[in-house]
Amino acid sequence: MIAKFCKNLSVQIKQSGSTIGWIAYSWADSAFALCILSAFFPILFKNYYLSPELAADSTARLGFANGISGFIAALLCPVFAVIIAQKDKRKKSLTIFSLLGISVVLLLYFIQDGQYFFAIILFIAANIFYRLSSMCHDSLLSAVALPKNCHRVSAIGFSAGYLGGAIIFGLNILMVSYPSSFGFKDTITAAKLSVLTAGLWWLIFSLPLYFTRIERQPHNLVADSLNSFLTNLKDTIKFAWKTPKIRIFLIAYWFYIDGVHSFVMMAADYGLSLGFPPGRLMLSLLAVQLTAFPFAILAGLAAHKFGAKKILFISIAIYTAITICSAWIMEKGWQFTLFAIFTGFVQGGIQSVSRSYFSLIIPADKQTELFGLFNMLGRFAVAAGPILIALCTIAAQSYGFSGNIPQRIGITSLVLPFAIGFFLLWRVPKSG
Repeated sequence: MIAKFCKNLSVQIKQSGSTIGWIAYSWADSAFALCILSAFFPILFKNYYLSPELAADSTARLGFANGISGFIAALLCPVFAVIIAQKDKRKKSLTIFSLLGISVVLLLYFIQDGQYFFAIILFIAANIFYRLSSMCHDSLLSAVALPKNCHRVSAIGFSAGYLGGAIIFGLNILMVSYPSSFGFKDTITAAKLSVLTAGLWWLIFSLPLYFTRIERQPHNLVADSLNSFLTNLKDTIKFAWKTPKIRIFLIAYWFYIDGVHSFVMMAADYGLSLGFPPGRLMLSLLAVQLTAFPFAILAGLAAHKFGAKKILFISIAIYTAITICSAWIMEKGWQFTLFAIFTGFVQGGIQSVSRSYFSLIIPADKQTELFGLFNMLGRFAVAAGPILIALCTIAAQSYGFSGNIPQRIGITSLVLPFAIGFFLLWRVPKSG
């Protein structure tokens, strides 16, 4: 009995250490998603990396960069997932991909004024490595948490990401807003150092996971699970496609969640195109973070009382209205902040309610497989929207529109995925 107790205690201690390391990584890589992907790279790209005569093309170029990196990551992730699974190299692969991503982020600091081509290449590479490391991080959940604790550990990791991102982002906002107080000569220098600090934040808080020992699965079990995974993936896609309710909802979800992600990713560049100062944009993005999390909880309560589908319709409609107003009404910085707060009201909710609604329309015995498909669609719904914005912006410029009108037309194009998503969601049958 004593030996069994000691063995169980040892397992719990190891599990606890690996769980903490896994959660710490969520805290770490959120710095890239918020500080670089959504905020500081768009600012530096338009105001520093691009030469002045090309600054008007920043929306199109950044849109293509986001879209290209999203498509490449979507193609590479399944390939690396198979390779990694064969010998269960999830943690080693996460370490490699994240260190490559961090290295690329740190290299961005050394890119000089006007060197936009090198900046774009590094940004695309960092984005790809970030998504590959995130894939490995997600796959490690089952290895660091007991089955009964998976949902709790996942939720804590999600919360840690929000909090960690908000802290480093808040510090970076102060640096950019008051550069002289930190000893920087201007806003651009502060923004470059913000990119550097985000990379270091990613590195430092990844160390607990790097140095945590995680038990590897035996090779034969991994091979079996790989074959099983490929078979189950094929069967899951076939089942989802043959079930009208699931098929239509997943297509609808891909469209409207692509609009959500694209709107957030391109917001900073769009604000710069309208002439808003970087400090205003940073505070607005922080406002999105601070409002999204609590309103996700409120949206869940509202979905329970009024129905998830109604909340999704309302959320998509609000996003569409925000998109149109941002494109054709917004003229002042305070309006950007106001629309950012409105975005926060629905951003967390549309994601959480989509998940809960999906759980209600799928069979109980296929929750795991179908949620894997759901998460894959959500993760890679980041490519089409930015490219759509880029193409519409270029088309508007080619037709002779000047000033910030092409950018306004580009951001308006996101009404399309929202509208398609809304229509398909309305077509989701009540049964079948």
